[in-house]
Amino acid sequence: MTILDYVVGGVRRLPYYSTRPLELANTLSRHWYRWREAERGAPADCAFLVSGGLGDKIVAARYVRDLIEHCGPMTFDTYGSKPGAIEFAFDGIEGLRDCFSHEDFFRTRRQYLAVFDVTDFVWMRSLSPLFATDARQRELIEKLRGIGRSIKAFTHPINNFANMVRNRPHLDNLLAQTSVAKGYNRHNFCHALSGIPYGGHSLDIPLKDDALRCFGLADRPYITIADGYDREFEGIDAEAPRSTKSYPHYGALVANLKRLFPDLYVVQVGKGPSLPIAGTDKLLVDKTSLPELASVLAASRFHIDNEGGLVHLATTLGTPCCVVFGPTNLAYFSYDENINVRPVTCGNCYWITDDWMTRCPRGDDIPVCTREISPDTVCKLIAPTIERAIRAPQTSMA
Repeated sequence: MTILDYVVGGVRRLPYYSTRPLELANTLSRHWYRWREAERGAPADCAFLVSGGLGDKIVAARYVRDLIEHCGPMTFDTYGSKPGAIEFAFDGIEGLRDCFSHEDFFRTRRQYLAVFDVTDFVWMRSLSPLFATDARQRELIEKLRGIGRSIKAFTHPINNFANMVRNRPHLDNLLAQTSVAKGYNRHNFCHALSGIPYGGHSLDIPLKDDALRCFGLADRPYITIADGYDREFEGIDAEAPRSTKSYPHYGALVANLKRLFPDLYVVQVGKGPSLPIAGTDKLLVDKTSLPELASVLAASRFHIDNEGGLVHLATTLGTPCCVVFGPTNLAYFSYDENINVRPVTCGNCYWITDDWMTRCPRGDDIPVCTREISPDTVCKLIAPTIERAIRAPQTSMA
């Protein structure tokens, strides 16, 4: 790849380089090593550029799983932020070769049959025009060409769809409302774009066999709760004490549940700047790897959270959830299997402003959308499900 490729592709392709000589030398040396390593393996059939947090990676993994089911066997590489998290979500999908950082894509010399962007939408970045000599690849190219036609046909009548793609994530609210208006939501919209059937929520997620024993949770019925957000989210204010998505009454909710179920054991999980929730019995925030976190969620009888990546993970693992919604779109982000709590007032303001994740667009210190949801109301909604769950036989994962 030459400097011309970068110029044609736009300056946003260029990675950041320090102007300090020593830092620049170290960065170039590190990148040169990674470039050489990335080119040594045999090229895969396709590449998928995956963006977003853990939940977005899980949704993307389901899409790639179902795309392979539709098109037939293929090998693929992934590119995106936090390649380790992508590998965790894609681990059980047959055909995965390598997971690279997003910037490595613009340096690679690997030739792919097709390159896809997979985020809230699917966009076919390129499709090989070359005639493949291998019969399997010829058939795969024809199937992928059909996917491209489906995407074009689906998006053609949608006003400003190309603008939504170019300006994401700032027009994600409009994309969500468009998706809901057409009868789809976050986890099946990419499938609808491509004309392939949705294969369900489950994924083969890697678990840590001895996680429950290590954390003292083996053979103990418990529920999990989380109150966090992605600290690397675009436009986030690192000094903000909490996210606008966070439910401010978790402590009161836990107290209500323990009055109903005195022996209830509550484990707080998560990663990032989660605040400790009063009344929880064990705090595992930032104390688990992703496989360990998945193991804890898989054995949980019930999970309570605001809308976010752990809800996608828990739902993938078959754990029922209560999800308290605030600034994000309930119809778009919710799963029918979960108990989804709608804001009493306001809500659905995400990406109205760039810093919506940590500053309410109305200027409220605690957003009214979550503040007005009573913990008594939430408790009454979820108590019957928790009662059935804690009485169910324990499945040991120790």
